[in-house]
Amino acid sequence: MGHYSYQKEVYDFYTAEHFAAQGYETEILSGSFADILAWHVERKEIAIIEVKSPAEKYAGVEWETKHNVKKKSRREVLDLLRGSRIYYHYPGLVRLYAFAISSQLFSYYKEARQYLRKRVKDGTMGNRECLKGCHIIPYLSVPVERREVLEKVLTLLKKRRLTRGFGLQETERVAVARITY
Repeated sequence: MGHYSYQKEVYDFYTAEHFAAQGYETEILSGSFADILAWHVERKEIAIIEVKSPAEKYAGVEWETKHNVKKKSRREVLDLLRGSRIYYHYPGLVRLYAFAISSQLFSYYKEARQYLRKRVKDGTMGNRECLKGCHIIPYLSVPVERREVLEKVLTLLKKRRLTRGFGLQETERVAVARITY
């Protein structure tokens, strides 16, 4: 999707800092899974977090994932968003955020238990206790100046019944959406 850069590393750090301030243990990942894992033992929550930096401004429809919300391809999701005012003003960002939520993050969400079990087995997951009975919650983090675009995309996805809901938090630097499928 976007290029990994110093700026991406910085936004990964800002996001990890946001979760750490709320009592989560965090780990910035490298590889093909989400950007950050965060777990909170008392809340029994594991957060899988995708981070989009200011350098990321567009996503193509050709990229395929194993899982898609409501089994809708990126082209079908795009068709649901095209007539909206926000798409008219910010087509690249709308595509980026909508596809991150409907396919990329949704795939991570669907594959999270298997991924986490493997990490526990390999000894690379920090806390075995959290995996038992924990809720896995997907999050998308974007630069705070793009909060309004993210909120409108989330509202459209909910209205089109691709997601059940969302919550938004923000810091000085990032806006973080908690997504419910």
